[in-house]
Amino acid sequence: MWAITTKYLGPTDHKGSRVRASFGERGSGMSVTVNWADELTVSENHRQAAEALRDRMVSAGRWGGWQANCYLIMADIPGGQVFVFEESR
Repeated sequence: MWAITTKYLGPTDHKGSRVRASFGERGSGMSVTVNWADELTVSENHRQAAEALRDRMVSAGRWGGWQANCYLIMADIPGGQVFVFEESR
């Protein structure tokens, strides 16, 4: 099963709040970090990060690009959220 995990990253002295989305094992996977948008809900911020990573995966062509037509189904996990790919119907 293919899945993207997201994690909230709190603010630091130099950066505001962010969400990191990652896929695959460290060193062989991909990740993207997006800034927190106050106008969005928590779930919407996590989905935004997951969709940004899905778009990056598609543009990289690393896995064949089949993810472009997939919907991301979300579930809460300790420390963040997970998104699994569901092919469009």
